Amino acid sequence: MRQILVDKARARHAFKRGGDQQQISLTAADAEQQQGADLLALNEALEALAEVDPKRSQIVELRFLAA
Repeated sequence: MRQILVDKARARHAFKRGGDQQQISLTAADAEQQQGADLLALNEALEALAEVDPKRSQIVELRFLAA
């Protein structure tokens, strides 16, 4: 599940789809874009934590992504 969410967030921010440009929206889609950015940050943090303590990384992953 984590990989699916991270891949979707990466696709939304892909360079060929204008990911290098700042998007400004006046709709509720802003929350979805922010959630994608949060997922990418969470993924990076989990990868860093996994290098230090794999068990705790797995606990955090299950807590945030399996709920």
